[in-house]
Amino acid sequence: MLRWLIGLCIVAAAVAGILLGSLNPAPVLLDIGFWQIEAPLGAIVSGAVVTGVVCGLLLAFVLRLIRSGKRSAPGGSNLPARDA
Repeated sequence: MLRWLIGLCIVAAAVAGILLGSLNPAPVLLDIGFWQIEAPLGAIVSGAVVTGVVCGLLLAFVLRLIRSGKRSAPGGSNLPARDA
């Protein structure tokens, strides 16, 4: 079931990318001050979406690591005591 869902998401993303690229073929100039690139509008928008998703996933991962670190006991480990 999970494989079908992942496959469906990949196909939907591919179709959305093809539509976005074909409906926005006009070239635009992206000027970031120290760097300029001329690319189709669809590619610029797709790159911005991918960059936002990657940054959001990284932020969620870091916040999850921070929160899981706060749950552990201070100065000790979460391992049970060992009987000798």
